[in-house]
Amino acid sequence: ETINRKYVDTEDHYHVLLTADIIWSWLQDRFGYTHYPIITGDNGSGKNSQLLVIKFLGYRVFYVVSASAANYYTKMGNIEEGQITIAEDEADDIAIDKEKRNVIKNGYSSGGSVPKVELEGGRKSDDWLVYCQKWFSMEELPTRREIKGILDRCFVLRFVPGDAQYNIKDIIN
Repeated sequence: ETINRKYVDTEDHYHVLLTADIIWSWLQDRFGYTHYPIITGDNGSGKNSQLLVIKFLGYRVFYVVSASAANYYTKMGNIEEGQITIAEDEADDIAIDKEKRNVIKNGYSSGGSVPKVELEGGRKSDDWLVYCQKWFSMEELPTRREIKGILDRCFVLRFVPGDAQYNIKDIIN
């Protein structure tokens, strides 16, 4: 929590949840369910800084901007569940991209998979695992109708501009 507070200026109870989620990412394969943090806020509110903190402190974090469902499958793999944590910035399309939405809706609990057929080298079917913790950031939530089914699995955190002790982007450089 101390490290998170250095780089992200947000409400105290958010720090508790976000810190617990960072720790949870290391243990997610031991549980049958997870939730997803969705961070919303204007430019300069610390959304991206929070995702960068999880990138460096979380378990095998796939930090990405505007990923496709295929990107998700490739990173999550088909061997064992909970092998990555997804941290997606500018994730506004989670309500529009049907395939990605289905991965998110199904991936909060253990046992979910998506079948895909590989045509290269002959017809071969694989089941891609979708269970893992996923973090999303966006400026605004899509309409409730568009994001229905995803919100049931999320904690929505509203960030506002603040004054963090350090800028994580400066530290990274």
